[in-house]
Amino acid sequence: MILRNGPLVLTLARMFMAPLFVILFLAQDSLGKMVAIVVFTLAAITDYVDGWWARRHKLVTPLGVFLDPLADKVLVLAAMFAFSLEQLIPLWMVLIVVARDVLVTGLRMYAESRSHVIVTSRSAKIKTFLQMTFIIYVLTLNAWETLAPEVSPSERLAAGDPDVLFYGMSAVCLVTIWTGAQYLVDNRTIFGQLPRAGV
Repeated sequence: MILRNGPLVLTLARMFMAPLFVILFLAQDSLGKMVAIVVFTLAAITDYVDGWWARRHKLVTPLGVFLDPLADKVLVLAAMFAFSLEQLIPLWMVLIVVARDVLVTGLRMYAESRSHVIVTSRSAKIKTFLQMTFIIYVLTLNAWETLAPEVSPSERLAAGDPDVLFYGMSAVCLVTIWTGAQYLVDNRTIFGQLPRAGV
């Protein structure tokens, strides 16, 4: 039973770890911020483990295929909104990621309601990996506050260059937009059939 439900449990755990991470990151104490790094890193690792587990033991299910990328989006967006609240990255950049994910998830849900299963592409997985890597980078540098509290957040996070975070998030946005466009192009035949199949 545990073996069969393991991948799904890990996926759901990733979703539930997102609000815990936000609470810890926004806490005004160094311990909370340090633990937030651990929580996010563990959650990111489950993204690899649940997929490997499902493929290794042939436990891939339509529910798992749908929830796995959704859990990634919940975790990533939770972190980005938390960064925005701390004024580490601009809100408008976060909204670009939100818009892409809402569009893709909405189309995916509609397609699957018409019995069209759309598997996450390799480029989308790369996008998620880059997003999580960027988030861990920001979290790690943010933890420096415990070592040098007199250094401003922008100086600390940018490691001497105030544009590092902006350029890093800009790259994340560009990759996010590119994978969204590729998703629409790759599945244009399926999406073109949906109105006729659903109405």
